[in-house]
Amino acid sequence: MQKHKVERQEYKVERQEHKAEMKKMIGDPEQFLKDFRPLARETVENLNKIANVLQQCSVLESKNSILKKEVKNLQDMSIADRLVTYVYPHYNDTVSKRNLTPKEQKVLNQSTTITAKEISAEEKN
Repeated sequence: MQKHKVERQEYKVERQEHKAEMKKMIGDPEQFLKDFRPLARETVENLNKIANVLQQCSVLESKNSILKKEVKNLQDMSIADRLVTYVYPHYNDTVSKRNLTPKEQKVLNQSTTITAKEISAEEKN
């Protein structure tokens, strides 16, 4: 019976110590947030970086589909177009961009490059 009382008292002491430790941690909310949550600034930076990469991927995907359209235009050239191209090599640009809308032209002119530094940073994550 006495052993049980001693164990019970030890349990109460441990519980009080735990409560005191928790009060101490919660007592300083700034320190608590630093210890147990990622910094909001880092999270925002990561989200911005991810959004930027997604935007670049979207533009690159759009460019890819437009370039496929340009290649198809060149493949479907008529004999007259081929003859003109023989005389005026720059005519290929005109032929390749025949069916492109102004919006597609704008996308094609956008400069989106993912640097090697950004690629290596993404690989690390």
